[in-house]
Amino acid sequence: MKAERDRAKRPTVIDVARVAGVSRQTVTRAMNDMVGISSTTRERVLQAAKELHYRPSRFGRGLVVGHRPTLGLVIEGLTNPYFPELADGVVEAASRAGWNVLVTDGSHDSSNPVRFLRDLAAQVDAIIGYLRIPAVDFDDVFGDLPVVQLEDQPSPGSAGWSRSTSGRAWSPPSTTFSPAGADGSS
Repeated sequence: MKAERDRAKRPTVIDVARVAGVSRQTVTRAMNDMVGISSTTRERVLQAAKELHYRPSRFGRGLVVGHRPTLGLVIEGLTNPYFPELADGVVEAASRAGWNVLVTDGSHDSSNPVRFLRDLAAQVDAIIGYLRIPAVDFDDVFGDLPVVQLEDQPSPGSAGWSRSTSGRAWSPPSTTFSPAGADGSS
């Protein structure tokens, strides 16, 4: 994974149009599977988008159509009291910042975490959680999607975890969440 992504080099719809030899509107139609273009042109646009690693911006699309951005929160099971408490804190903070939260349990689809995370990435504007893949695979799986990996594998006694004497198995670390760009900054 790149240490620091250069946002200026992120491919745009105009870059895809240039490589495919079509208009920006044709790229939009192809990427959204709309009528009005031939299957040959659609394939040429999709191939150009793939070569450039172009990913349409859900956040940008949300500004046009007026939807709230969505944060994907990947947890590791609702039976451990830590995860519902974590989810509650993230949902509360994200809601105050104007974000929706899609909570998903990564432990139920652990046989193919790459497929699971790619599917999630297509539905959200940012991801935070226990991702079950190495950080070196982030670019391939998430593209330029903002991602925060909480730990490689959550486990008792690891950083951020502590035994609780209150009868609960584990207590969450003290954290604060503030989605990037929620206040107009990046």
